[in-house]
Amino acid sequence: MRYDFCFKGKLIGVNKWKLPIRIGKNKLGMALTKEYRGFVSLIASRISYPEPFEGAVDVEIDLYMPSVKDSDSPIKPILDAMQKSGLIRNDNLVCDIKINRYFSTQKGEGFSLRVTDSEKTKADIAI
Repeated sequence: MRYDFCFKGKLIGVNKWKLPIRIGKNKLGMALTKEYRGFVSLIASRISYPEPFEGAVDVEIDLYMPSVKDSDSPIKPILDAMQKSGLIRNDNLVCDIKINRYFSTQKGEGFSLRVTDSEKTKADIAI
């Protein structure tokens, strides 16, 4: 099975992921930022598919972004959106990730995504 998806818009990076918060008097914790949750929800709401992937998957992502951003930064939010939408059960089932980066100046930011069933089995990815 194969699934293709395109998104044009500002990408959020993992650097905008967590915000320190105080839990109790002497404890600090981390919470997902409003910006991160909003981005993941936006992408998840736009992903539509005939049936979800049940097992291991391979993912290829074409990133269109300015040269000043890190290539790996938007990957986690994209995987989280795939999981939130139900396209995949869990992002820990992603076996192979291929990232193609294109420096955008005129096109703006965005990404295209291809998800396919992996040839690897659950036994291959078990630790």
